[in-house]
Amino acid sequence: MTELEAKRTLLLCRPDTGDAAEPEFAEALALADARPPLREWFETQTQVHCQLRARFRAIRPPEGLREQILSESGTWARHRREQRLVLALVALAGGVLLALGLFLWQPRPRSREVVTVQTWSQRMISAVQRQYVMTLESADLERIRAHLAEMRAPSDYVLPGGLARLRATGCGVLSWQEKPVAMLCFHSGRPLPPEEKTDVFLFVVDRAAVPDAPATAGPQTGRLNGFATAVWSAGERVYLLAVTGDERLVREYLE
Repeated sequence: MTELEAKRTLLLCRPDTGDAAEPEFAEALALADARPPLREWFETQTQVHCQLRARFRAIRPPEGLREQILSESGTWARHRREQRLVLALVALAGGVLLALGLFLWQPRPRSREVVTVQTWSQRMISAVQRQYVMTLESADLERIRAHLAEMRAPSDYVLPGGLARLRATGCGVLSWQEKPVAMLCFHSGRPLPPEEKTDVFLFVVDRAAVPDAPATAGPQTGRLNGFATAVWSAGERVYLLAVTGDERLVREYLE
């Protein structure tokens, strides 16, 4: 899917409804997560939808308009006056919407995201909690490595022994600070909800993209948004392991 196709799809995604959970929006939402400019465009578009909807809901017809229309409906001349009144209201509403649209679409300064290992971890986990797309579904680790290299994502990673023993399910590529992030997906063997294929995720990014990453290979474990996590550095790469479960599983996969 191209960015133009994604924008056409996302224009139909209504905020504060169940649209984001529909399958036809999944690929476009995943692309927005992976590409910051597209994500910023979608966030702005969502704000516009919400504000326009609020403006429409706030519009109230003039007091007595209904009664006036009914009372004057008997003659052609009165009908013509009603038409002019309606047209005037439409023109007024159109002018208000046009002015509002021009105001909302004015360029705004981009907020600077704090670049830390914590914000990187939060962004990666949020991406898989919302909707993630594996660009390759495969249990073949060598095929996964070759695919990530082809996608220009980090592919020279080293898997911990415990993680390498799990069954791989595929991989994908996310984005952080305009740098690609390799996402490797695994299944622990535990029962999964319907349509879910993955409960263990490994993210790999260039060390330069996470300035405060751990200085040593010793993992820092914790919990984040319901996931047990471990973060460590090795060579020019920073790793994030995220598991749906307790920290005991993380330690097993790191052995």
